[in-house]
Amino acid sequence: MTDAADDPVGPADDEYPRRALSRLGLSAAARTAADRASSLVPTTADDPSEMVELAHHLVEEARGVLTRAVVHARENGVSWTEIGDRHGEISKQSAQERYKDVLAEWEDALDRPWTHSGRFLNCRLPEGLSDPSFTANTLDQWCTRHAPDSTQRLAERDGVADRMVAANLPAHTGTTRINLVLRRNKHLYAREAAGDDVAAEWADHRQRRQELYEALDDRDRRGLATWNTKEEGR
Repeated sequence: MTDAADDPVGPADDEYPRRALSRLGLSAAARTAADRASSLVPTTADDPSEMVELAHHLVEEARGVLTRAVVHARENGVSWTEIGDRHGEISKQSAQERYKDVLAEWEDALDRPWTHSGRFLNCRLPEGLSDPSFTANTLDQWCTRHAPDSTQRLAERDGVADRMVAANLPAHTGTTRINLVLRRNKHLYAREAAGDDVAAEWADHRQRRQELYEALDDRDRRGLATWNTKEEGR
């Protein structure tokens, strides 16, 4: 049986920032729903009862798209009031209550994206986020075949016809990298407190942290001046 300490270490947003991952999750969910919807268009080999089943699954997948859109909106700082209005004029409180568990799961999965189930390694993130680069590439290919003509013309104008998804994903900034380091600090402290042996992970983390520190400009470095003193006093 594999020990939990052998699970790959989070967070998930090491290469792609959180806003990029939330957008890829939304794009992947939308592609799945679109493919499901397309299966209802042809009239060949029609089975009316099967159409009901396909439509039912499409509704469920559309709800998943809405969920991923709300997560992405929150990652971009959209208020609950605006989400409620655009959701269909539900209240701020109703919107918060409806999606609080989803957002809690999202936060937890970002910090602990992988877990073992027996001999199998499972990704706890939404569809498509176990390998974001692969997903971005396949979504780019999907867009060249299925994106509306108007979207394709805009992409051609901007020189991103073959990268309609990947070209506009947010990149890491100094701030997002700092937040990533601080969250990983918290993650390792918690595992250490639970009795896990994380000495090797701390060593790797300190090296990455130093590399980040050296790459930041003076303004961002000032926000990290207490890293070492806080760790020494823990």
